[in-house]
Amino acid sequence: MKNRTRRLLAMALSLIMIFSCMSMGVFAADEETVRQYGKEGGYLAIGDSVCRGCGTAGYPQPYYNYAKRNVEGSFPYIVAKAVGCTMPEEIIDQSGNYWPLCYPGMTLGVTMDLYGIEDDFTDTKFDYSNYKYMMQYFGYEGSFDGVRALREEDPDPRDHYSAPAQVGSIIDLTQNASLITVELGMCDVFYRALHIAENGGMLADGINLDFSDPQAILQLLKGYLSEMYIGFDYWKTWYPKFLERLKELNPEATIVVVGAFNVVGNVTITDDTLLPVGDAISAITDQMNVLYQKWAKQYGMIYADISNTETLAAQNEWALLGDFLPNAEIASHPGPEGNAFIGHQILRALPTQDGDNPATTDIVVDLARFTNVKYVLVNGVYRSHYSMDGTVLTIPYRSTLAKTLLVACENENGGTALQSYTLSYKDGGYVAHRVFSTNDTNAVMQQIANYMKNIISSIMKGVAALFNKSEG
Repeated sequence: MKNRTRRLLAMALSLIMIFSCMSMGVFAADEETVRQYGKEGGYLAIGDSVCRGCGTAGYPQPYYNYAKRNVEGSFPYIVAKAVGCTMPEEIIDQSGNYWPLCYPGMTLGVTMDLYGIEDDFTDTKFDYSNYKYMMQYFGYEGSFDGVRALREEDPDPRDHYSAPAQVGSIIDLTQNASLITVELGMCDVFYRALHIAENGGMLADGINLDFSDPQAILQLLKGYLSEMYIGFDYWKTWYPKFLERLKELNPEATIVVVGAFNVVGNVTITDDTLLPVGDAISAITDQMNVLYQKWAKQYGMIYADISNTETLAAQNEWALLGDFLPNAEIASHPGPEGNAFIGHQILRALPTQDGDNPATTDIVVDLARFTNVKYVLVNGVYRSHYSMDGTVLTIPYRSTLAKTLLVACENENGGTALQSYTLSYKDGGYVAHRVFSTNDTNAVMQQIANYMKNIISSIMKGVAALFNKSEG
């Protein structure tokens, strides 16, 4: 019986190891192991207010202050530091090779104009509300089909910035960069919908909805969603053209296509109404992420999945018609934790300096009374390299990646005692929190069985989702 139990344990653990390896990149980079693009050329971050760092403590005020290069806590700042870029504070300091080409409300349409790509959409004053501040620092190729809408007030806004840009032309910077991240699309789909609503859409006639009426609120959301799909169709048509342009300008650069996240999460309409707004929006972001991933593969680029990013509204549980509206400028943006997550996801997607020899940070945990370790699993993967000093276990491991620790020890009766921990990485080291412990082999088997059941269930759901998409 004992031998049979051991064989079952070995089989179950082998399966855990296989599934864990499938779910996690073995040589994923992190802050310490990532390729040093700063030594090769530099880092160009293209994006909107999320890229600029709205929601972080370092976000500049006023927000169009583009004289400031570094927004501490923003995800491009995190990436730039990790990849070894020079980062003087002033954007016009030519010694810097981290270039944030991003501003609040930046759409794909405007970006295409900056790169000289003609589309079939006339951008409006709304789309260009902030671009002129950036153009003081970045030159452009410039088709600017959209500035026709601005000429009633300004015959040609470009005339004000016809002098050479203080940082460099967008085309030159793109060609000089060794790393480019592109975070575009959410403004086209979510932000531009507000303008569509006001100009020919549901709000064009100055409709005044009673927000105390649930039916009126639902009607507003229905109209807004339909107008979001107008932006979605534009983005879906033209985003691949923009990626083609980047690839044409710099075929050697590492280009990261940064995905989308649900900008409201599970925010409810009011504090007393439990209907989550985000369920409707997630249908769009899910579609966007499928296409981001597809296009990244098609053009030989890297996709960074940020779909689990949490916004400040979701983090603080702000209702849409409650605390969301007074904090609207930052509510739909990630805070410091969300930016750290996005930066981490990008770094994990990038190549390492040396995939065979990644930097390590020890996991250290006191096993209480146990001194005899039988085996160690980190993230479900068997680890053969570890050491014991009394009851203190030390495991060399790549920083930032470990999430779970499972330690099997020999108990007083010669049986197996199992201890399970969750791991969090903080300030250069791991903190272990014990969540499960047992001296009962049957309980060990039950836990492994439950673990396998959850993994298989997740895989089956994923297969079903893929099947449904292919059928659709």
